Amino acid sequence: MNNLILLDIDGTLIKGKFKRSSEAFYENIKMQAIKEVYKINVNIDWRIIQGKTDQQIIIDALTEANLNRYYIKQYLNKCIDTIIEKFADNLDDYYAEPLQGVKNLLDIFRAKGELIGLVTGNIEKVARMKLNKAGIMDYFEFGGFGNEDILRSKLIRNAIDKASSSSKFQKKDNVYYFGDSPKDIQAAKEANVYSVAVATGVYDVNELKEHQPDILIEEYSDSSINKVIKSIYYNNY
Repeated sequence: MNNLILLDIDGTLIKGKFKRSSEAFYENIKMQAIKEVYKINVNIDWRIIQGKTDQQIIIDALTEANLNRYYIKQYLNKCIDTIIEKFADNLDDYYAEPLQGVKNLLDIFRAKGELIGLVTGNIEKVARMKLNKAGIMDYFEFGGFGNEDILRSKLIRNAIDKASSSSKFQKKDNVYYFGDSPKDIQAAKEANVYSVAVATGVYDVNELKEHQPDILIEEYSDSSINKVIKSIYYNNY
């Protein structure tokens, strides 16, 4: 294995939604869990949380509601567990599928023997439920998840540490992080890894280009996948 390939989930690997429910239903689940655990109503706007980890979303919402930071942390794990339970309770109503071309890209990396992992703001058990629904969980052996830290760059480092401890992988100039938001690009830079920005989420190519990713593609078309492969294996940036 020469490279470590890390990928975000929502908007990067899959598109998912709850049937007969709003696109923001996962945020509603978080708000319900916060109300149940902390006995307070908060508002989570999906339009302004793109790229944040679930843990950061919870802490930010409660901090804005003027809750004591110690009190927030005291019940944070309980809140995370409640989110997992509520997501699982609604799993039959959740639909997810890989973005067009994603499986082609993953199959290429798998055929080359690369180590493939996740870095996502999602809580780990929620991430696994989403990818199982989309039918692509078996591509991923490990990851960095939103219940581990508030910073996405730390999740990248966590994933690298797991890769290093579970295989012969050694970090050099050989880690690539795929994401669909400016925060993904920023996190890659902070973690000192290559950023691969894909305009498959809410941000278009021009918006992502402003943040200077190492590799930028619009979608997972054959030509875009070829661009990624040339960049990674032939240093054609």
